[in-house]
Amino acid sequence: MSAQPYPRNPSRKEIVFIRHAESQANKEGFWNGRTDGALSEEGEASLDPLGKRLASWEFDAVISSPLSRARRTAAAFADDVEIDEAFTEVDLGRWEGMLFTEVQERHGEQLTEAIRTKTSPMGDTGETLEQLAARATGAVDQLFDRMGDNETVAVVTHGGFLQPVLNRH
Repeated sequence: MSAQPYPRNPSRKEIVFIRHAESQANKEGFWNGRTDGALSEEGEASLDPLGKRLASWEFDAVISSPLSRARRTAAAFADDVEIDEAFTEVDLGRWEGMLFTEVQERHGEQLTEAIRTKTSPMGDTGETLEQLAARATGAVDQLFDRMGDNETVAVVTHGGFLQPVLNRH
């Protein structure tokens, strides 16, 4: 008997998205974006329960962002992890490493504009949300196209990456 939460359909392609465990930057309110950083103590502590929960799932592949917070999370439940740059976090430009509250206070209008238009780069030099959406949905589409029928793939990625994927129309 499979530990999947629902019966598998033989012609189904399934992608299970997993956001990385809590990073130290998340805990402290910093925008890490593509900056690599350690998991928080709580994030590290969550890996064992996650590994136990997903150990009986049958993934045909596990793909991770190259950032260590995602790789560490993927390693909690898989020995063989494919690293794919396409699943990395949004490039926040000059806002990388800043406190979110600091970005709001010092660059609030620019942040609002970047979110509203989706065509203004994050932190002047980063990705636009339009570019992120194209990259994220493109990566998911390419993965889906290369999957065979009845395959289930886990993708360990980031909150910023997941937003346009989950809000896709």
